[in-house]
Amino acid sequence: MFMKLRNPLIHGNLLAAALWLSVCPIQAGEWVRFRAQPNLGKVKIDGTSTVHDWTMQSKLVPGYLEFEQGFQLDPALKPGSVKAQGVVTMPVRQFHGNWEGMDKVMYETMKTPPNTNIVYRLTELVLTKVPTTADGAYEFQTKGELAIAGVTNVISMPVRMERMEGNKIKTTGTTDLKMTAFGMKPPSPTFLPIKTGDDVKITFEWVVAPPASGAKS
Repeated sequence: MFMKLRNPLIHGNLLAAALWLSVCPIQAGEWVRFRAQPNLGKVKIDGTSTVHDWTMQSKLVPGYLEFEQGFQLDPALKPGSVKAQGVVTMPVRQFHGNWEGMDKVMYETMKTPPNTNIVYRLTELVLTKVPTTADGAYEFQTKGELAIAGVTNVISMPVRMERMEGNKIKTTGTTDLKMTAFGMKPPSPTFLPIKTGDDVKITFEWVVAPPASGAKS
């Protein structure tokens, strides 16, 4: 499902590239940038333990998604590769758990500090299914680089995109990961008789909007 990139130099270069993409201007006429909309996104991490299941969630999902100029979700689209790129940078400390003491344990597990953000960079977007109704969801297969706890892996993930009012796009998806694949040891707090499972599921909902009419992207 994913490929490990544990070389520190490679990891540093990938994060540097992600940061550069997030601040550099795009060339006019080539790309249209859809920016994340405040309070309309969320990311949830679900896991298991020997006592009960657990959840961490954040509603701060800043970032952007860029498409080649002229692209739009339209029933006339044909399945195949879509020119797109994007970056999402999520502060680790904006994730909060569903039981007391969990936040501190998971921040330590994700090695925060120094790794204060979870960073995802989209590198490939392939349309696999066009909806049969005007308000249906478009199905895509994605590939991207996910950095957690100082380790970057390439992951594949199916996502769905839906058109919303104001040309907004809502993207949803879910993927299964292992903590150990990112160099994290599943927590087993000494002050509690709990052992956490290695497998976690990430589920997200993300809404982006194009630049306002007449505004620069």
